[in-house]
Amino acid sequence: MVCGINPETSLRNIIIRNKERIKSKNISKRGIKSALVVQGGAMRGIFSAGSLIALHNLGLRNAFDAIYASSGGAMNVAYFLSDQPQFGTSIYYEDINNSNFINLLRVNKIVDIDYLFDNVVINKKPLDTYKVIKSKTPFYFFATDIETGRAVRCNSKSKNILKLLKASCALPLYYNKPVLINHKGFLDGGIQKAVPLEDAIKDGCTDVLVLLTEPKPKKYLSFLEKFLLKKALSKLSKNLFGGYLTGFEDYKHIFNISTGKIKIDNMNIATILPDDKFRLTRLTKNKELLKWAAVDGAKSVFVAFNRQFNTGNILKYS
Repeated sequence: MVCGINPETSLRNIIIRNKERIKSKNISKRGIKSALVVQGGAMRGIFSAGSLIALHNLGLRNAFDAIYASSGGAMNVAYFLSDQPQFGTSIYYEDINNSNFINLLRVNKIVDIDYLFDNVVINKKPLDTYKVIKSKTPFYFFATDIETGRAVRCNSKSKNILKLLKASCALPLYYNKPVLINHKGFLDGGIQKAVPLEDAIKDGCTDVLVLLTEPKPKKYLSFLEKFLLKKALSKLSKNLFGGYLTGFEDYKHIFNISTGKIKIDNMNIATILPDDKFRLTRLTKNKELLKWAAVDGAKSVFVAFNRQFNTGNILKYS
């Protein structure tokens, strides 16, 4: 499904910007500044991972003047920029859809981010961090400072990229072990920046492609959710739970901008999101459902570009 603010214009301008960047033109003659914004969401992130495979196959790896992501979306983008999007997608249904990663009986570590990075990202399907760091596309992702409860913007050029990515993926409640970087603790960037579209807007981006992983946000947190989150996060910092609540409300606002319910002048946004008929959860382990979501994400991207602009004449894809 595709929606947003002038989505057809956004997709068209992204194609134009891709051709300009192929010719090493840093500044667009048409005033286009393109961006990609990617949501994670633990196992839901396979939808955006599949979408990134399609973008890669369309030849759009370098189409964006900047990329923004958080949580699992940041990992997906890292594999995209390293020319390994198949790794980034297959991890979900081959390597972490099991009790090594997700275990409801493991109360203090329901989702084992240590296993993901130490066994999969570093060893089994090693991320080519050199390519990510050297990519000509600026890539910004977010982690949450546990002391302030606020999001911190990270840059893929950092030598600490793996630690920063791990921090961005450290889900609150499911993995309440802060990732230490320079003696400071960090957790999931999605706490405050589930969809960092606002950063793309503030940076002057004009044409944005947003990859969401859920069809609509939750309207409210249940009493039980608030109780558990407050209990868990307050142990780490007095500001963290407040930061979570702020991020929860901000996400609903950003979702409405992404889907065109709130208009912004001089902005073109094309948003691709899964169908409301079926939803993955953060903890989905079913291999066939995960594969289905990956295919759905890829198909949605191909259809968006091909149907509206007959891109077969512009881009070659497999």
